[in-house]
Amino acid sequence: MLRLGVFQFQYGSVSYPAERHGIEILQKLLPAGAALALLARIFDNGVPEDVVPWLSLAGGLTLLIGGVQWVFDRDESRIQQAFKLAISGLGIYAASLYPGDASVITAVGTLLILIGGVFYSIEIFSPPHRIWPILCAVIVAGCPWTPGGVVLTNMLIPISGLHSIFKVVIGISGMVLLAMGTLRYYYLPSVRWLTAESSVRFTYGVGLSFPIVVLFGLGLRMFEEVTLTGFIGFLVVGGLALVFTLAIRKLPMRDVDRWGRILAWIDMGPIVRSFAFIGRMIMRVARGTSDVLEGEGAMLWLVVILLLTYLGVRGIA
Repeated sequence: MLRLGVFQFQYGSVSYPAERHGIEILQKLLPAGAALALLARIFDNGVPEDVVPWLSLAGGLTLLIGGVQWVFDRDESRIQQAFKLAISGLGIYAASLYPGDASVITAVGTLLILIGGVFYSIEIFSPPHRIWPILCAVIVAGCPWTPGGVVLTNMLIPISGLHSIFKVVIGISGMVLLAMGTLRYYYLPSVRWLTAESSVRFTYGVGLSFPIVVLFGLGLRMFEEVTLTGFIGFLVVGGLALVFTLAIRKLPMRDVDRWGRILAWIDMGPIVRSFAFIGRMIMRVARGTSDVLEGEGAMLWLVVILLLTYLGVRGIA
C-alpha cells in the first residue's frame, strides 16, 4: 500500500523527447497499477478482519484528500500526484467495504493506467477533442458496463444500516470529486496544431480514443449485471459532479486559485521522508544479516552452530 506509486521515486529518470512522452507517462502510472494488481491478489487470499477498518481509514482519507486536490489544485505535477492518490484511495476504500471481492481493485488499476494515460497526454486541439474528458468523467462516475461501474456497485453492496450508509457517502463523495476533476479538462484552452496534416489530427483523436474503448470493453467483461441501485448511484454521482463543476465555474477565478494555494499546504513530503528513513534502516539490517549468512560467512556460522549443538548435546548427556 505504501508503494502505490503515489510518491515519486527518490531518484531522477531519463528525460525523453516530446515524441516519446508516452514512455514517461508509463513510468509514472505503471508502479501504481502493478501495486494495485498485487493488492488484488492479497485480497483474493483473504484479509484479516482487524485490518479492514484500517484499510477503510487509509483509503477514505487518501480518496478525499487526493480528490479535493484533483479538483482545485493548478500545479501540473501536483495534479498528477493527486489523481494517483485519489484513484488508489478509491480502490483501497471500495475493497475494504466488501473485502470478499477483489475485482474492484483490478477495476481501479485499469482506471488508473488508462484514464491517467489520457489525462497525462491530452491537449485540446479542436472542439471534438473535448468529448474525451466527458467520456472519462462518465466512466469515473460509475457508468454501468465500465470499471467505474464495478467500483460503484461494489461500494453500494454493503448498505444495511446508518454506519454503512455513512461509509458509502464517503465513497460516493470521493467519486464525485474524481468526476469533477475529470470534467475540468473539458475547459482546457485550445492549442494550435503544430502541423496542418489532417492525418495527424485523425491519428491523435484515434489514439486518445483507444484507452476509453478498452475501458468499456473491460467493463463489459467484468460487469455481471446492471442493478437499479448501481444505475441510480451513477446518476447521483454524475449529476452532483456536473452541478458542482458548473457552480465552481461561476466563482471568481481568484477564489478558486486561493483554494488551490491552501490545498498546496498538504505536503506529503514529511511522510515520504519518514517511510524512506524506515525503509533504509530495514534494508541496512537486512543487508548486514545477509552479509553474515552468505558466502564464506555462512560456512563459518554453520560450523559455530554445529559446535554449539554438539556441546549442548554433550552437556545434556
